[in-house]
Amino acid sequence: MRQAAQTLALLVMACVAGAGCGGTERKPVSEEPVVTTTWGHRDLQMAAEKLAASLAQSAPARAHATPPVVYFARVVNKTDQHIDMKNITDRIRVILMRQGGLRFTASTEAQDEIVSQLRFQTGALVDPATAKRIGRQIGADYFLFGELTAMTEKEGRTRGVYYKLTLNLVNIETGIIEWSDDADFQKVHTRGILGL
Repeated sequence: MRQAAQTLALLVMACVAGAGCGGTERKPVSEEPVVTTTWGHRDLQMAAEKLAASLAQSAPARAHATPPVVYFARVVNKTDQHIDMKNITDRIRVILMRQGGLRFTASTEAQDEIVSQLRFQTGALVDPATAKRIGRQIGADYFLFGELTAMTEKEGRTRGVYYKLTLNLVNIETGIIEWSDDADFQKVHTRGILGL
């Protein structure tokens, strides 16, 4: 009898503990809003793949005989989270370069190194026959810029965050935005009864 009572007590505790645990899920925006807490690597992958696919199929990417040259300007983090935005732009650039539809100029950080190398190569230490010349870099046809935003909703034990990553492709010569798209999704987290 005592062992049966102990077994029953363990069963009740297991049920209460199971009911007290919450969960997190990702849902398409078209579904009823749910909540999530923080931006993660899967969010990065999902957003980068969607935007890269859209840009690769855009008219500016397909209208040129040779792949156009793009400069990736800033993507601004307008959320209240610390998110490495360079990680996002790097991922999108890698996907697009693998597909071969666009070429990219070096980032600002790399430009400093390029200038340093060009100065070095025009000096007395490098054979003039192999030295690279200043003024031969290719100008970009377009630049990309954008922002990541988030809106948070709370109701009871449920917290939802709606994320939207927007990118715009601008023709440098005309100043016209020739492509724009966004990747959005909601993440929902429901705390369990015990606050877990």
